[in-house]
Amino acid sequence: MSRSIFFVFLCSFVLVLTFLHLNVYTHISDDLWFSTTSNVEKDHIKWVISRYYNWSSRIFIEYALIGLINKYNLWAFFNAAMFSIFIISACSINNGFNCGSKKIINAIMVVIFILTIPKGVLFSGAIWITG
Repeated sequence: MSRSIFFVFLCSFVLVLTFLHLNVYTHISDDLWFSTTSNVEKDHIKWVISRYYNWSSRIFIEYALIGLINKYNLWAFFNAAMFSIFIISACSINNGFNCGSKKIINAIMVVIFILTIPKGVLFSGAIWITG
């Protein structure tokens, strides 16, 4: 990873993590059910196997979810890392279309990409764990 990409990752990671912690997260919607289930079900692997056979095929996602839902700091860390990777990916894709070294245009395009994402989608991804 080059220094500039690492710097962008680090800056976006710190900003997203700060945003998550300043907006004190509370469980909403499906988070309430998964949080209760995480506390009630002591054997998470057995629960995920049961979900696979009776309801859901998202076993890896649900296993991660039920393990992280009541560990806010760990969830916030991974969530900030995922948003940072998203920003780095957008920068990389945009750099692939660049013929020269127009870094300001690339930065503006990435900001436009992010701002055109519907607010509800970003909110669900940043705040709602099951989202």
